[in-house]
Amino acid sequence: MTQTQIKCVHGDAHLSHCTCHYGWTGTHCDIIDCTHGDAHFSHCTCHPGWTGAHCDIIECTHGDAHFSHCTCHYGWTGLHCDIIDCTHGDAHTTHCTCHYGWTGTHCNIIECTHGDAHISHCQCHHGWTGTHCTEIECYNSGYAHNYLSSHYCTCHHDWTGPHCDDIVCHNGGQAHNSPGSHFCTCHNGWTGTHCEKIECYNGGQTEHNLIHGYHCTCSYRWTGSHCEDIVCFHGGQPQNNNGHHNCTCDRGWTGPHCETIVCYHGTPQQSHCTCDASYTSSHCDGMYMYTYG
Repeated sequence: MTQTQIKCVHGDAHLSHCTCHYGWTGTHCDIIDCTHGDAHFSHCTCHPGWTGAHCDIIECTHGDAHFSHCTCHYGWTGLHCDIIDCTHGDAHTTHCTCHYGWTGTHCNIIECTHGDAHISHCQCHHGWTGTHCTEIECYNSGYAHNYLSSHYCTCHHDWTGPHCDDIVCHNGGQAHNSPGSHFCTCHNGWTGTHCEKIECYNGGQTEHNLIHGYHCTCSYRWTGSHCEDIVCFHGGQPQNNNGHHNCTCDRGWTGPHCETIVCYHGTPQQSHCTCDASYTSSHCDGMYMYTYG
């Protein structure tokens, strides 16, 4: 008896069985195989995101298809590249709600309140810091206060300005503040970065304490807040001629401070005279008067 060969609609017959071609199944290879869809004998109804006669070709909304998988474009994710990727935000399928300080379609562009944005980081302007340049920076030991929308500095007493970078010059000094340059021009008698240190002339010693700050301890021949005024003894009168200090001494005294006695007819002995014979008085300028009987 002759055996009847099987009929294979989409396949190769082997007497009593079929080897079906790709995408077909069933005894006679007449039932379509839908990889990602529903079969209706000879055709498929594909599930969302799939296409092709057998629903085996992926659809990539924001990407490139490679048969069964996608290579997504930047900012998109998911099997079909149809879910937005929010770098710094919350995804809502096709759009993002960005977190504070971020913007852009994918929340990947940084916002810099006091600075310049460079995609994912900020270059802050002078006086500002933080990821988004929202925190104030206080220089020269200033204390920064950053509270929500309030940003300010408490400066050390030697500095001022919004960021404590403007110099303060004490004791009448003149401040010079320009970008990158801050210095004082001090009045005569004062020195130091902030004109806070007193200058003591004529051998005076600079002293400092918490009560009086900087002050001078003068040698006994000088006086004044900076030891700049000459002391003239024995009734001498101080003179100031264009910054040159000297004494005009009374008769009988000499020296820079009128401290040296003049003995007209005698020998000086510290602060008094030993007079020659026949002379008397404190400066040996009077003669004895003899009385003869």
